[in-house]
Amino acid sequence: MLCDSFRPDYKRVTAIVSVFQCPCLALSATATPSVFGDVKKALHMQDCYVKAYPPERSNIFIDLAQRRLVVPDRDLAWLVSGLRAKKSDYPKTLVYGRSINCITELYAWFLGCLKQDAFITVDDSPQCMVAVYHAHLSDERQQTTMTEFKKTDSTIRVVVSTVAFGIGVEIADIRQVFHWGRLSSLMTLARGRTGMTRWCRCTSRVLLHRFVRW
Repeated sequence: MLCDSFRPDYKRVTAIVSVFQCPCLALSATATPSVFGDVKKALHMQDCYVKAYPPERSNIFIDLAQRRLVVPDRDLAWLVSGLRAKKSDYPKTLVYGRSINCITELYAWFLGCLKQDAFITVDDSPQCMVAVYHAHLSDERQQTTMTEFKKTDSTIRVVVSTVAFGIGVEIADIRQVFHWGRLSSLMTLARGRTGMTRWCRCTSRVLLHRFVRW
């Protein structure tokens, strides 16, 4: 995926192709028709061969339910209980929100519910199992969260984030993705689905994914 603000250097691929006269392969997991057209234009691939596959997978299941209003104390209680019970053994989970304000409130809610249970001790140092991630955080904090969450033995078990976390991110052992609030588009649903999904619960305001490796 490429655009003016995200990975603009990709547009320079055409210079390499023109110098070396080599083939060019463009890949994307969530390209809309308009984005696809932009990529072809930017990379001068007008006569290219296109191979596209639908996003459906045999290991992804969707269960629909309806909510007039989402309430953390009710709709996220299972996640808090699981963290409190399993701690570092709790499956890695992403909680997506549409805005920074939304995820900031959710992050504060998690810490308020868990209190001391939000922390586990590693090398005599308390480490929080819940992290927040968005574009307005410092680069250092974003990188620290990303690096830690990628570890197979990460102390971070839940990341509360905007969809920015799902752009260009590949973490194979994420098992649950929770979309809090109404989705901005169906493309948002496609992000974060690189793991092995067991079930997905979607309501008018809430969308749940649970990832399980078969």
